[in-house]
Amino acid sequence: MSDRDPCGPVVAGAWSSTDPGATVTVYIWTQVTQGQHEHAPCPVHVSEDPVRRREWTIQRRNICRLFGESDHHPHYRQLKTLLHPLIAQLSDTIDRNKTPRSGPW
Repeated sequence: MSDRDPCGPVVAGAWSSTDPGATVTVYIWTQVTQGQHEHAPCPVHVSEDPVRRREWTIQRRNICRLFGESDHHPHYRQLKTLLHPLIAQLSDTIDRNKTPRSGPW
């Protein structure tokens, strides 16, 4: 896990109804992979619709920024506190169960 902020700036007024849970998975993905949120996988049901994809992209950036600024947002600080043990457990499970892949992926 990393304490760095992988997110871009918050875009004002950019909250949509795409799927708030999907954006939390982006935060988890950035912590587990130590990657940038822009590279996080987009849910299929969102990626198939250009309007929803645009909304999700903005929402993803905003939620990630809010997690990064959790000192100013107590509810995100509390959520991070709840998520970090799960993120650590997920990272450990993935690291322990690494197996070579076969096939096209």
